[in-house]
Parts: sequence; structure tokens; C-alpha cells
Amino acid sequence: MPDGANNTALGIIPLGKPSHVASALGISEGLESVAILAARKTEVVDLGKINGHYFLTAAILEADNPILLRCEDNFTLEPLHPKSALVIANLRADTNCQDGYLEATIESDSGRWWGRRKKRSLVPLRRGTLLAANSNTGTAVAENTYTIKLPATVEVAPQILKLIVGRHRVF
Repeated sequence: MPDGANNTALGIIPLGKPSHVASALGISEGLESVAILAARKTEVVDLGKINGHYFLTAAILEADNPILLRCEDNFTLEPLHPKSALVIANLRADTNCQDGYLEATIESDSGRWWGRRKKRSLVPLRRGTLLAANSNTGTAVAENTYTIKLPATVEVAPQILKLIVGRHRVF
């Protein structure tokens, strides 16, 4: 952990629309959030990182062409369907943001139109490389926010952020 990081903690007060991040941290809306922040219960969590861009929750990668993920130079995750989504998650209901791993997931719809359900493949990941399936270079958009030039490095930054949490957190 960088020097000085253990003296600072990030707290969230959810206002307005329901906050998925606040609920994952166990922080409820309204005045209850103030009491949770005042209690100052903290946890140190991992962050995800793609080419120097940090993320707390998940990076949902979208591109015109399929994106491959070479995991720790051992094997490659490749979507079977072009409409599949590649998700690199750190803090969600089904992940542990304190284990030193990210969770790489390829999600695709399956079944007939009346019985659609999501198929998921989940792989723990410390470090990997994002690649364009049909060329040497390309771009992807993460979280509808920033464009990533491919190839790109994705990795976990373990135990880097101190957060104020409530007792009903998901991890």
C-alpha cells in the first residue's frame, strides 16, 4: 500500500437514484448512511486496472469486433458469439474484492426467444492481455466512459483502496 494511503478512507453518501456501489458497500440511503460513515468501519479492497485506468466495480468491454482475453499467458478466453460481453469485475454481488483476483466473465444470451437466459464463464484473473480478435489493433469502450486501445493490459491492484463500509456489504 502506498505511504499515506492508510490515513485516508473513501466514504459514499448515496443521494437520488439507487447506488449499486453504495449498496455493495452496505451503505443505505438517507440518514442511515451518515450513521454508517460516522461509525468508520473500514475495509481495504483491490482495484482493477486497464492500461493505467483504475476501476472499483467492473469494466464492461464493448467493441465492434470480439475481444479476446489472454489470461496470464496460459490460455485465452474467446467469446463464441459476437454479441457476447466481456466483463472484468472487481466489486459485484458475486465477487470478492479482497482476494487479489479480478473475475473475468464472458456473458452471452442462450436459448430460444421465449426462454432467454445468460450463460456465464467465470475465470479468476491476476493479469491478462485484451486483444482484438480479428486484427493486431483495435479499440474497446469500458463502462461507456473511456476508450481503450488494444492490445491492453488488465491487472489487479491488490489492497490499494480503503473504503468505509456497512455491516451488510457484499464482501
